[in-house]
Amino acid sequence: GLVFSVFQSGTWRLFTVGIDGGEARPIGPAGARHPATALRAEGIAFAMDDSVHQLHLLDASRPDAAPTPLFPSSASDMLPSLAPDGRQLVFVSYRSGRIGLWWGRVGDPASLRWIEGVVPVPRHAASWSGDGRSVLLVGERGGRSVLEEVDVGSGRATQLAVPEGEPVQAAYLPEGRLLVVVKLGDGHQRLDRYDRRHAPWRREASI
Repeated sequence: GLVFSVFQSGTWRLFTVGIDGGEARPIGPAGARHPATALRAEGIAFAMDDSVHQLHLLDASRPDAAPTPLFPSSASDMLPSLAPDGRQLVFVSYRSGRIGLWWGRVGDPASLRWIEGVVPVPRHAASWSGDGRSVLLVGERGGRSVLEEVDVGSGRATQLAVPEGEPVQAAYLPEGRLLVVVKLGDGHQRLDRYDRRHAPWRREASI
């Protein structure tokens, strides 16, 4: 059989499946990944990430400035993304006990807010629109990666219909255009430029 790790429903899990096919079944504790199996024994070694990562703020204009915690918590924060004006921040965090997307104003801990309904895939930081009103990020729904657009003012998330491929990363361009990296079924990835003012989106260029 085979043993492998999958990021699913906000955490890493180990699965095993027989080489003759059939359904994969979960094994081991939640959070386990990078398995290594013994060749001639019933043994599996795996990694558990129990470290805590925190966001910090630093005044780069002062050579002697010390970093101060930003939105402190006892859980890990990662993938921070600043709005164009530098006053808003979104990041991925486990502070609620499960992975989620959080928004807040820099220097205002009371403003921190969880974005409901978004399960971010912790691979790339979110991308801000030029006006600082929304972000793009890749999330998970039903075991698949989807492109989410979040209106940060209301906290409402909308799944965007990418015409082809499974989204990996996305960024805003001016005039209603998006850059989207997609995973194709043949194991390759492609960078597409879309004009989203058309329905369905019109693909203008690809690499």
